[in-house]
Amino acid sequence: MTGFNNRRMLCARSDDPSMKTSKWQSFAVLMVLYAPSLAAQPAANWTQQSPQASPPPRFVHAQAYDSATGEVLLFGGGNNSVVFNDTWAWNGSAWTEKSPATSPPARYGHTMAYDSVHGQVVMFGGFGGNGTLLNDTWLWSGSNWEQATPQTSPPVRYGHAMAYDSARGQVVVFGGANPANAALGTPGCGTVPIGLRNRRKPVRLRATPL
Repeated sequence: MTGFNNRRMLCARSDDPSMKTSKWQSFAVLMVLYAPSLAAQPAANWTQQSPQASPPPRFVHAQAYDSATGEVLLFGGGNNSVVFNDTWAWNGSAWTEKSPATSPPARYGHTMAYDSVHGQVVMFGGFGGNGTLLNDTWLWSGSNWEQATPQTSPPVRYGHAMAYDSARGQVVVFGGANPANAALGTPGCGTVPIGLRNRRKPVRLRATPL
């Protein structure tokens, strides 16, 4: 907002005993001063897109922005009958299903984050299509998935959080849940959805209360 750079603050501190104007009056004065600058900003809004192709309906999938390709990457997730292991990319106007030579097993409740130091999207954990909790790590190079083999890995989990810490150059995983240890640093995530099946081989999952 360039208007803020060209104007001076004209209101006194609201905690000054000598100040006669209330905090709300001070706020009103500021709004009058900066209203032209605020009004000049474009209004944010949602616009529904209508791409020719889209991923099938799903939930508890994972997405991350791939800065190396300038695309939003989507992997996995499920619906009431299927657990997916497909990879899709959104370029700002269209979805494209990728055809990598290697793909992670079908899963949901996993997480992904972009590692800007190594130029890769990192995926970790989740619930497999066969009902098995996972703690595997996969890397997306922009065209293919490769499974990483670290010496140590976090315990199996789903519903966790993951983010890239640019100050330390690390991908951080926190929390999540599994049936043996319902909450791993965070509240539990409810129950495992019933009736999900692997995309290639139907598998019925058992509901597990947390």
